[in-house]
Amino acid sequence: MVIAVIVGALTLSGVVVGGRLIAGDVNYARPPRVEENLDSDAPSDSWAGGAARQWSTTIDAGASVFTTPDHLFSVKTGDDPQTSTLTAYTMNGSGVTQAWTAAVDTSADSVAVSGAEDNPIYPSFLLWTKNTLIHGRTLYDITTGATSDAPWPADAVPVVVKDEGVVVACQQTTCAGYREGAAEPAWSSTVHDAVPGSPAQTDAAARITKMVDPNYTNAVSLADAKYVIIAYHYVINIDTGQVVDFSVPDNPPGVYSIGHTDEGWSIASTYFDVAAKSPTQWHLSFYGPAGGEPTSTQDTPDPPDTTYPLYYPRTPTKDDHRRMFLHHDYSTLAGSVTAAEENKKLCVQKIEMSNGTTIDVTGLDKNAFPCLEREATKVSTNGDVVMVGMRQVTNAVPFSLMYNAATGEQIAFEGMDPASGATFTVAAPKQIIGYSPTDGTLTGYTPTSSQ
Repeated sequence: MVIAVIVGALTLSGVVVGGRLIAGDVNYARPPRVEENLDSDAPSDSWAGGAARQWSTTIDAGASVFTTPDHLFSVKTGDDPQTSTLTAYTMNGSGVTQAWTAAVDTSADSVAVSGAEDNPIYPSFLLWTKNTLIHGRTLYDITTGATSDAPWPADAVPVVVKDEGVVVACQQTTCAGYREGAAEPAWSSTVHDAVPGSPAQTDAAARITKMVDPNYTNAVSLADAKYVIIAYHYVINIDTGQVVDFSVPDNPPGVYSIGHTDEGWSIASTYFDVAAKSPTQWHLSFYGPAGGEPTSTQDTPDPPDTTYPLYYPRTPTKDDHRRMFLHHDYSTLAGSVTAAEENKKLCVQKIEMSNGTTIDVTGLDKNAFPCLEREATKVSTNGDVVMVGMRQVTNAVPFSLMYNAATGEQIAFEGMDPASGATFTVAAPKQIIGYSPTDGTLTGYTPTSSQ
């Protein structure tokens, strides 16, 4: 599951992003993001030993691809995005077989920009378990291509809870949980901000759409219950719809962002001085599974402006958060990323691995790799490999380059040239699919050690 995405809490007509609060045209510092990278399909560490070609075939050139463990999808826009072609393939260890195709209107699809007012309500494509693909308000049966209408209201923004078969669809002050195949929600709950921002009214849908890649999230298991964090602002029990309330130690207008540890919840928060256009003292608070009053609150220093944590695909501990927030110490995490803002994107400059080397990507050809985005920077199970890439309009986040974290050596994928646009998708921990848009070559790879 992918939570290594841009993180924010929409407040003050702006977004808390990475190490900054963007409010209007002014950037303000904030502490490191508090979300976790919990990829259930994170790549195996065995890729550090190299990649071996398993099979190769050809599909349409000039497309974008994304996968489930047993299906691959290609989206070819062509000259008219209103009649783009979506093709589904079954996939196994021997290659792919076309299953069905459909005409789709991708004219409204776009890559989300932090804080933008014109981000689409619906992301381009969302995978809802292994059975359903969402595009706009249309649901596709992944096996047959049969379509049906999304059951949530037209103004609700969907968030897929990965591996749980649940979509949480949020309107302004209401979020509802839908089980796959159900026409009616299993529950519907009223949500509210833990501390009002400015403007003061709650707007869950707006918080989601003004963020980057918030439409996938993970279930958080605490005290024999499963919860979901929506837009880093609301916590809901996915089985009952019960909303977890928090007492935040800051007066309104406030800025806050919710994360979790292996013991409970954590919130980074501050009071925002509107006159000075600046946050004041930041706080790190910890909570038990039931929320309520914090079990502890500590002042934190101002955050670094360009450094971002790089998480392992597992839940951080309280100690991880204390080190990161209080001391800017990322040594118990996979590492840290230095990124610079370019054209409203956070572009990676270097990656410092806690148990490896420093990988500097500033010398790469900007024509081939205009911006390796921080949101697309991920690591394997124990951080033996690190991947960088660029988000796609299809809502996919493939990687372009993979490095051995210990040596900094780039891992080659035979027959694929990243400098010519080839991208790679992790279909399963030991299965990576490479795609070359220049000629349509599609290749499956396994770790060399698996041969």
